[in-house]
Amino acid sequence: MPRPSTDLGAYIADVGEAVRKRREALGLDRAQFARMQPSISYRLLQAMELGERTRYSDFALAKLERKLGWESGSFRRMAGGGEPKAVEDRLIAAEYDRGSRVETRHYRRQGVNLVQRIYDDVSADLTADDDLTLAEREALLEKALEVARSQALMIIHTERRHRRRLRGND
Repeated sequence: MPRPSTDLGAYIADVGEAVRKRREALGLDRAQFARMQPSISYRLLQAMELGERTRYSDFALAKLERKLGWESGSFRRMAGGGEPKAVEDRLIAAEYDRGSRVETRHYRRQGVNLVQRIYDDVSADLTADDDLTLAEREALLEKALEVARSQALMIIHTERRHRRRLRGND
């Protein structure tokens, strides 16, 4: 069974140019951009930028949209002659430091770093408890952050199962 794909057809040169410009605006060469998470093949990126082929899997295009900071469906719009649409409020923003080759992820919503917010709230609450040593506070803080991560993943998986069940009942 073939994978769902999108044919960029007559607009492949414009699409490739838009991808190249956005990648360069991020300050990355092809190899750096391809390695950045979610990773894609260098060859796929090169083929798109140079217009060497027109059909790409929807999965690969979705990864590219995320990496480029474009909304889902941007490539489909571009396949019809439209423009990509930038994500206004990215929940996960990645910054790549070319010198150290380190990618840092920031979890933001409406300009607020969510992990920092959780850290600050828990730290403030722990600081109010004079009975704990610094090592105990740090251990509790680390545990609280891990529980928050686990709960977030559980919510996502539960919602996915629920949606799958609903689709199965249609």
